[in-house]
Amino acid sequence: MTDQPRDWLGRPHLDWSPDGTPRSLDHDDIYYSPEDGLAESRHVFLDAVGGPVLWNTRRHTVIAETGFGTGLNFLATWQAWRATRKPGQHLTFISVEGYPLAAEDLHRAHAVWPELQNLSSELTTALPPAVPGFHAVDLSDNLRLLLLYGNAGQVLSQLDAQVNAWYLDGFAPARNADLWSDGVMTEIRRLSAPGAILATFTAAGAVRRTLSALGFDVIKAPGFGRKRERITATLPGTPSQTTGTASPVILGNGIAGRLLHRALRRLGVEARIVAPGPDRTTGGSENPLPMVTPRLTLDHGAYGLLQDQTYLRALRFYDSLVSGPEDIWLAPRGALAVAREAEDAERQKRQIAFANWPCSLARLLSPDEARALAGRDLPYGAISFPSGGGLNKRTLIDTLWSEAEILWPASAVSVEGDAGHWSIRDSNGLLAETDCLIIAAGPLSTDFVPMLRPATARVLGQVDFIRRENRGPALTFGSYLSPSVVGEHGERIAALGATFNREAAFQPGETVPTDSETATNFRLLSERLFGQEAKPTATNPWAAWRLTTRDRLPFVGGMGKGRFIMTGLGSRGFTYAPLLADMLAAVIAGAPIPVRRDITDAIAPNRFAHLV
Repeated sequence: MTDQPRDWLGRPHLDWSPDGTPRSLDHDDIYYSPEDGLAESRHVFLDAVGGPVLWNTRRHTVIAETGFGTGLNFLATWQAWRATRKPGQHLTFISVEGYPLAAEDLHRAHAVWPELQNLSSELTTALPPAVPGFHAVDLSDNLRLLLLYGNAGQVLSQLDAQVNAWYLDGFAPARNADLWSDGVMTEIRRLSAPGAILATFTAAGAVRRTLSALGFDVIKAPGFGRKRERITATLPGTPSQTTGTASPVILGNGIAGRLLHRALRRLGVEARIVAPGPDRTTGGSENPLPMVTPRLTLDHGAYGLLQDQTYLRALRFYDSLVSGPEDIWLAPRGALAVAREAEDAERQKRQIAFANWPCSLARLLSPDEARALAGRDLPYGAISFPSGGGLNKRTLIDTLWSEAEILWPASAVSVEGDAGHWSIRDSNGLLAETDCLIIAAGPLSTDFVPMLRPATARVLGQVDFIRRENRGPALTFGSYLSPSVVGEHGERIAALGATFNREAAFQPGETVPTDSETATNFRLLSERLFGQEAKPTATNPWAAWRLTTRDRLPFVGGMGKGRFIMTGLGSRGFTYAPLLADMLAAVIAGAPIPVRRDITDAIAPNRFAHLV
């Protein structure tokens, strides 16, 4: 294994002409026509694929683009979509970019067109960091922008979607040959839905011949401005309509179930939530001070990719919930991953180099810098994650917990049925019927899917609360110490935990904290934070069960006709859930999957079928 950064991503170098047109010094080409880039986008791309006619009769339309560039094609499309879409329609715009521009450069490029300023501001505010991978950005007007940062051939090969229209942009084939390679074109053909329309500014013979060989019907059309010709192409076949799923039932009322409900609703699918039993607690989702922190690795595989992508998605998701004066994040925002010994400090250096994140996401701290932030000696330094930290559970409940009504059974429920028709019953009889059952019941999930038991374990976790007058950020050190809040008795308290007890015997219902778990938390605090002493508080400890898996990867995906699962999130529920809920909702609704195929394959529920 090498410690070189996992994936390549270019850093753009720009030159700006006096009229405000940006030019790529990396490819020696302009991003759009200096005559009128917006008019060019409309003529060459939006009008060429049919504009509003493209989405007029579709519930969910998918447009994909090679070369996001300044985002001008996207803004032109968004503007037309906003003006003409019907209620209940959804648009996913997928765009590949190997040299993502900074938000300030996008804003500068868009400044030429005052009519785009509101859209430009919303886009640049929500723009993800320049980190390789898939980045879903949910905007107004039922519009999702799915940015694929990285090499075009590689990221398209990881995409699962059915595209209705393509914008082939980027720079000229002679200046950016990789974007027009046979490999990229083959992926475009694989991802195209029957009847897909393709538009591009070029009329290069090699492009025409490649598209024709792949089965597209290619024609020449008038170009824009001084460019004489361009081409459009159509893939034969009858466009299909996405029908979606009627009224799925989610079995589980924790963070996974709640975010699944929200993700499905965003795609126009109304689901119902049924609690798995009368107990009104939600397992690990009841954590009063949940944390969202990354787990940097040196893993080139699916596990490392999952850690990166779930954390970045979680940051954007929780940031999007901030709508009032009470922030979703505990103050101060941020987290420090503490190096506990010299070997640990060296590993952190390698992890930072491997992740290759911008300093706004992760930065290695010297012992002096770490002490200044933490308010105590950290002799081996730390990694600072300025955007992570603790969540304000009260605000979270006010926003997420109030979005869906829960059907509470009179007893533990049972599930009957197969092959696409499912009945959920309690001691009083039938609670719900559905053709789409989603199991997201945390540690109770294996009661409904026994085949997963050989690959899972129910693990006890307990959080204790200590006095913490220091207003420092969250600290992680194998365990974690949250930022302090004012407790119910008026003292400033912080959460300490959580234990990871594999030996405890599972008991359903409310979990009772124990003195032995408290002793474990205080012992680990002292051992791992260099003799840190903690003062007890009057706030009672909290304990719950988690479901963990053999390979530390969750189970997310389909399990036969009409049955899906999202479980095994372990201690990472609040970090994993936003992205995994998006993924599973897209699978159910037939929308583009916002997760790489190697991740979806790695977390597939059938991967341990050989153990049954």
